[in-house]
Amino acid sequence: MAKNRSLNKIGKEFDKLVGDMKKMAGDYSKASGSKKQQMISKLKQMTKKKKQLQSEMESAVNAADKDVELQIDEMHKLIRKEVTKLIKEEYGYIK
Repeated sequence: MAKNRSLNKIGKEFDKLVGDMKKMAGDYSKASGSKKQQMISKLKQMTKKKKQLQSEMESAVNAADKDVELQIDEMHKLIRKEVTKLIKEEYGYIK
């Protein structure tokens, strides 16, 4: 699994996997015998991969949220600094 993949790339891979799983589920209902057993094994592998992608998407969303929080904090500090500066310039003091 590649580190720091974009949420978009992960989502596309997830969507393709889910589509493949749906197609295979339809084929599974028509299969019989050893073919059905092979499909069960493949579906289990696909389910495992799906869970990994869900976890990766969750991590990517959490990382994006942290970046947004950091940007908000930095903007808050910048605004406070600029407002303080303007008040000092205008009134010469801060109450």
